[in-house]
Amino acid sequence: MAYTYSGDPTTSAKDEIRFLVQDTGPTKWYLQDAEISYQISLVSGTLQNAPAQGNFLAAAYCADAIMAQFSSLAESKAVGDLNLSYSKRVENYQALAYRLRQRAAIAGVPLTVTGQSLAKKKILLGDPDATKAEVVVDGMNYAAPADVLQGSDGSVGP
Repeated sequence: MAYTYSGDPTTSAKDEIRFLVQDTGPTKWYLQDAEISYQISLVSGTLQNAPAQGNFLAAAYCADAIMAQFSSLAESKAVGDLNLSYSKRVENYQALAYRLRQRAAIAGVPLTVTGQSLAKKKILLGDPDATKAEVVVDGMNYAAPADVLQGSDGSVGP
């Protein structure tokens, strides 16, 4: 049973996942290295295909596994004045897994920024063979029909 963590989440996918789920030891570990590697392989195919950073979905799977460990324990244990409750840990890891899945979804969305020069837009607006846009977004927050953005003099802009 191997449990390792370098202390630097940028060194490997495994260390990043340990950091994200806070399974960093050194005295208490929840997942073995092989269990984390298995979760990485579920997402990336192989451990070698895993990106150095951004392993949020594999981390969510690991949080699910840790949550399952706590779920399998008794609801609470009491020894004298000491009382341990595992239901809060289950809730916390459930919330963590949800947040990691959100981060995985956001990280997986490619962002492409493109544009045309104003001169090119004017040429295309005057070309009867050009495909006309049904909706044009102006200023990143205002959607309007394309003809609203073309003035009566043929200029482009509001």
